[in-house]
Formats: sequence, C-alpha cells, structure tokens
Amino acid sequence: MDMINISYEQLELLCDIITNNTRYTKRELSLMLKEHGIYEYDDGTRNPEYSLDNKNEWLYINLANEIKQTQSWRNALEFIEYAFDPSRYSYSDPYAYESLHEIVNKALYQTKIQMLSTGKLVSKQPAATLALGEVDRRFNSLKMHMYNRAIHEQVRKLCNMESISDGYFELVYEAERALRLRVKRLIELQEDTIGNELYQAAFSLKNPYIYINSLETESEKNEHNGLMELLCAITNLVGGLPTHEPAIDWRTSEEEALDVLTMISLAHKYLDKYSKTPV
Repeated sequence: MDMINISYEQLELLCDIITNNTRYTKRELSLMLKEHGIYEYDDGTRNPEYSLDNKNEWLYINLANEIKQTQSWRNALEFIEYAFDPSRYSYSDPYAYESLHEIVNKALYQTKIQMLSTGKLVSKQPAATLALGEVDRRFNSLKMHMYNRAIHEQVRKLCNMESISDGYFELVYEAERALRLRVKRLIELQEDTIGNELYQAAFSLKNPYIYINSLETESEKNEHNGLMELLCAITNLVGGLPTHEPAIDWRTSEEEALDVLTMISLAHKYLDKYSKTPV
C-alpha cells in the first residue's frame, strides 16, 4: 500500500472511531491484530487501564507499539483499512457503512487525510480556509438567496458557517447525501443499493416503493419518472465527487451552488408528497 502522512494524534482518533462507532468486539479486534502480524502488547490483563471498558486506548497502545517496534506504519495502516473495509459491514444495515464513512471523513476534515468509499486512507490537499469576514459575508448572502428561492427546510438547515468555510463544496455534498439518505429511509430497502440503482428501485413503475401520485395516467407516470431522473441527475452531478477528488479541486460559484441546491430542494418538495400506496 502507498504510505500516507499520519500523526499519532490521528491514529488515536481513528482508533476511537473503530472502537466506538463499529460493532467490533475486543475479541474480534484482538484476532484482527494477530491476522496483521501485530503483537498484542497488552490484552488488558496486565494493565486494567486498557481493559474492555477502555478499548480505544487499548487498541491505540497496541498499534502505537507496533509502529515504534517496527519503525513502520505499514501494518497499523493495513489494520485500520481492514477495519473500515465496507465488505465487513452487514447488508442487513445498509446505512451503517455510509454513516461510518461520514464520521471518519468529518473527523479527518481538517487533516491531510481522507477515507475513500472503499475504506482506503489517502492523502489529500487541504482546502484553503477563507477569512472569517469572507465566510460571514458568504453565509449571509447564501441564506438570503436560499430564502428568496424558497429552498426546502431540509436543505436550509445544513447551511452554516462551517459548511461554507472552504467554499460551497461541503454544503452541496452534504445536501446531496441528506437527500439520498432520506430516500433510503423512506423505502426501508434492506439491500446495499446506492446512487442511481437506489432511485431506480424506489421509482420502478412495476413495483415502486414511493408514490407521489396514482400512476394511472401517462402524465402521472411521466411525473413519477421525472422525479427519478432528477434524483439520478443530482447524484451524477454531485454524489461521487468526495470519494474521487479532493474538495479543493471542486470549484463553483455561489450561483452555481444555489442552482444545485435548488434542484435538491425541488426533489425534497416532491418527496414531501410521499406515499407507500397510489395517491
């Protein structure tokens, strides 16, 4: 694997996420350490401070000791990527990995590291932070324009100083992700279906999970298909960017960001009509 620049502070942060935001037991983590050739320096019996009740520190001290003993980060990083491998998360909970992926990248947002959707950690170029006065100006301007455009509350509530501190990328991405999660929760689909496949399943004319009309007339079917195509277009436009490109490479103006947010807002307004049966 390619080595990335990571600090002990970031290692501790990742250990905390592994132990507090996943379902791994201490026994499972212990077996994973052995699988990666990492000596279990303290299993909790010699030092009660690193017992089961404090397993984040227990995991951190084992990985940190491995790094110091071998003078290499390789095994530790391979262990972390293995722990975050999406294939290790149950299909019975399709939201678990997406939520975990979000938690990791939010925690690493101000660092030079990001986690891809594959669980792989990669280096990134940190986005240049705007001056506080410029952030404040952007925030007030954006809020005003969102009000004038009657942007849906589900989008407006995501707009804050932090979400636009590096431009509009974070806000647009979070709005698209929130829309996707809303559809997942509405249809309660117990499969690991994402992106366009999610919307195609939700709005299938043969067996739709979501109705916004009775689907009796050609016009109603066109409206139904139009919403599906709008959702797919939003995902194609925004959804894949964070896992393939650093945020700094995604440049857009306020007006362009507002145009995308308006599309997302329109989709939310249609979803407000949601029904499990023809209406």
